[in-house]
This record gives sequence, structure tokens and C-alpha cells, in this order.
Amino acid sequence: MSDLDSLVEIILQYKWFAVFIFIALVAWYLLKTYGSEFAKNLFGSWAKADAGQVRQKIEISDITRDYLKQAVIAYSRFKFRGLPTHIAKTDANRLSLDQAYVSLRVMPQSVHSTEMPDESSPKEFAKQVGRMPKSEALSLPQVLKDLKERRLAIIGIAGSGKSTLLQWAGLACARALLGEKSNLLSPEQAEFIQVLGGKAPFPIFIPLRAYNEYCKQNNKARSVKSLLDFLPSHFSEDQAQCEFSSDFFKAHLQKNCLLMFDGMDEVEPDDRPGVQSAVEKFGLSRN
Repeated sequence: MSDLDSLVEIILQYKWFAVFIFIALVAWYLLKTYGSEFAKNLFGSWAKADAGQVRQKIEISDITRDYLKQAVIAYSRFKFRGLPTHIAKTDANRLSLDQAYVSLRVMPQSVHSTEMPDESSPKEFAKQVGRMPKSEALSLPQVLKDLKERRLAIIGIAGSGKSTLLQWAGLACARALLGEKSNLLSPEQAEFIQVLGGKAPFPIFIPLRAYNEYCKQNNKARSVKSLLDFLPSHFSEDQAQCEFSSDFFKAHLQKNCLLMFDGMDEVEPDDRPGVQSAVEKFGLSRN
């Protein structure tokens, strides 16, 4: 038997060992030729991917993920006064924002809170708005770009789309935080997230009419404390599949949040000053 035959026989007998030696030689050649940068690029990308998955699991707890999933369902459906607001199986038949949402434009105005137009009367509202300085109609992301403070009051007559605009914003944030596919965000929603710093805030949609009723039923004053008490009560009822504690909201309120107070015009006129004061103090308490 020749030396070549003997070598072939050894390779066949120890083929897995030979494969290992071959891979080791290739790796040695690549490292020698291209240096350590090759290894960094190869293994670094794996490490980043794993770290991203771990980071997502750490940052979003199960209860937060449940909240955001329910928020996506709630915010993605058009709401009409008189229909139930809680999430139910019948909601599957409702028209969704993805199907019919039309991008809204707003007219930026710099006015003091005491100069806000009266939304209860469409004719009076039109007169008061007509006396304001004219400005170009802009999208919500465009308006936010020019704001020094991220506080915005959206005013308009009933049915003008104020609540729907807030839902649109909350939906964008909830989907972004869940890491859902980017194609679920419209270009304008993606711009909205980018204007907010590239990281979506935690969305909390607060219906002020429900808050006012909560205060009446529980004999509570309109205040920062009653607003904090209202949140777990409302969302545990509104999102029937989940139950939230006050600590859950307190923890998120200490972080990056998108607070959306909706329906001041739906609060009884006599109760509006108290509700408005509670909202303003609530915002100041987070500074």
C-alpha cells in the first residue's frame, strides 16, 4: 500500500477530525489575512442581535406588553359617542383607522389658555377662530418640530377629528414600543415617532368625561390624586382582559409618556374649571 493510499485511509477513518482541522486552518487563514476585524464583524452582529432581544424583554414586562396590545386594539378602532368604549368581540366588525384614517391638518396658534375658543357652539367657535392670526395648516409631526415645550392643546368643534388624531398618535406609539413591523406605521406616523426623539413614548389616553363621572360617583375632588386613582380603575374596566395597579401607571409616568387628555368639551360646563385645573396640575407634577 502506497503512502497516498495510507493517507486516504486515515482521512476516511478520522473524517470528522479532518473536517475540524480543515475548518481550523480556514479560520486561521482568515484571521491572519483580514485581522481581528473579521471576527468582530462576524460575532459582533450575533451579539447585537441577542442583546437586542434581551433588551426588549427587560424593557417591556408582560403586563406592559399586555397593556400595549390592548391599546393597539382600542386605538385602531373608530369610536363614536353612544357606542361602548370597552374592548369586546363585537369590535372586530368596527371600521379601523388603518382602513379609513385621513391625515388631519392643524392650524398652529399661540394663545393663552384663557383665550381658548368656545367649542360648544360651532358658530361662536368659527367666529373666534376667524379672529385669530392666520397660519399654514400643518401635520401633527410638523407642529411638534417647532414646539419648545411638548404640550399641545387641540381645539375644534365636535366631529372635527380631535379624538381620532389622539388615537392615531397613541396607535403609532403602542405599535412602535411592541416592535411591530415598520410597515404597520404610516410614513406620517414614522415621522411622528422620529420627531419625538426616535423612541416612542408610553401612550396613555385619558377620557375626561369618564374621569369627571368617576369623581362624581366616588365623591372625589378633581385633582392630581383623583386622576392617578382614576387610571387603574378606568383601564382595568376598559381593558377587561387585564388588571392594572396604581403602581403600574406611577412607574410609567416617571418615564417617557404621551399623555392624551380627550374630550374636555364633553365635560359638563360647571365641572370644566375643576377638570382643567386637575389636568394642568397633573402635567406640571411630571416636570
